[in-house]
Amino acid sequence: MGIYVVVANQFEDFSKHANLMSYGALLKAFKGHGRSTLKGIRFVAGQGLGHKEIQHVYRQATALGYTEELEHWRMWTDTVPAGRDISHKHRQENVLISVPEKTDEDTYTSNLLVWPPVSEDRASRLN
Repeated sequence: MGIYVVVANQFEDFSKHANLMSYGALLKAFKGHGRSTLKGIRFVAGQGLGHKEIQHVYRQATALGYTEELEHWRMWTDTVPAGRDISHKHRQENVLISVPEKTDEDTYTSNLLVWPPVSEDRASRLN
């Protein structure tokens, strides 16, 4: 059925593009309107969502039986960003890649990270 990236409400206009949905629209869908159409869709937390919104959606969705649909929900929130020594950034919150993983003798791979504002919980994991 597809993959939807859920973005913060301030990106409401942007969320009108294909395969994007605002946080508010997803919460409305959970409350009944469109609820049956959510089965089989995969959701990923996107730009602008903070820790509280991510947790709120996850708890609500799993309570409603959408475990499979949220399998990748926290995909990027559990990723550890690279240190300043690797990224060459003065401020840790400006780091946009994960810790590199060696994929073969001369190749490393990192995830691109587009973070919401750094929460205290995440900030404690950065160092």
